Amino acid sequence: MKILIVRLSSIGDVLMTTPVIRILRERYPNSYLAYLVEAKSKDMVTGNPDLNEVILFNKDKFKNLRREEGIVSALKSLSPLISKLKGKEFDLVIDLHGVFRSGILSYLTRARKRIGIDKQLVSLLYTDKIKENLELHAVDEYLSLLELIEVDPAEYEKEFMIASSKKDEDYIKRLVEKYKIQNDELLIAFNPATSREDKEWSEDKFAQVGDWINDNLQARVLVLGAPVDKDKVKRIINKMETKAINLAGKTTLKELSCLLKRIDLLVTGDTGPMHMGVAVGTPLIALFGPTRPARYGPYQGQNLVIKSPSDDIDQIKVETVIEYINKLIS
Repeated sequence: MKILIVRLSSIGDVLMTTPVIRILRERYPNSYLAYLVEAKSKDMVTGNPDLNEVILFNKDKFKNLRREEGIVSALKSLSPLISKLKGKEFDLVIDLHGVFRSGILSYLTRARKRIGIDKQLVSLLYTDKIKENLELHAVDEYLSLLELIEVDPAEYEKEFMIASSKKDEDYIKRLVEKYKIQNDELLIAFNPATSREDKEWSEDKFAQVGDWINDNLQARVLVLGAPVDKDKVKRIINKMETKAINLAGKTTLKELSCLLKRIDLLVTGDTGPMHMGVAVGTPLIALFGPTRPARYGPYQGQNLVIKSPSDDIDQIKVETVIEYINKLIS
């Protein structure tokens, strides 16, 4: 059997589909299993030993054409990708994204069975679907789709997976050596940036917690971020009266997964690296404002969640975060 999984973005969402990949491989060990994803999120599935192929979708080109020339031109640009998908002759497509572009691509594979979540009009293109259940964690909702192909997810372990290479691990070893980090040092990392400003705890408060860590714990503070987060990370460190290591833009996603294995505690917002921490077993404190931890929070592991009393994440107090750090460090 040939199976295509579709989840185009984002980093954390793609990573949260990896338990589905693992279960499908266990249930259908001889199947051809492919994954369709955007380039920005591909590191969450490339190298996964349970996949036979990762197929890339050029989202930026599609969106630009759709905006500037209309949907017909945008769809025409997909011709090479659609030809490839048709040529694979998939028997089953599992659309875990459920948006217009993922639904269209699923339909155009011409697979006999196409399953997905009934949350937008595009779900009319599925042959089988389940109703969206916002009370479920996103991982559990993805897994519930497997019941449409008579696979009971309760019979399997729910394992997250990020594949990294020796090259990635060696890079992190060199990075650690560069900053003279010792093997026995306590490492506490901040991941302050997210995809939305309303999910980001204030820079001043991160700086205050960083100073408290330096003053009260024998630990090194690392501040993580993507290349686009460099200014934000620099501002946080500049607000601190003590030292921190600026690692914004210093790692790829796969290298970051290796670094997170070395971290003793991660303080993070609701974002991709939070789920990466879960995947590699890093204890973490997740800060939530407008989004719901029951839906998008850490799925498993030694983690604590602090939910703001309102949608304003800055209502989370510095003292509360320090209290939770003490809980996990002790």
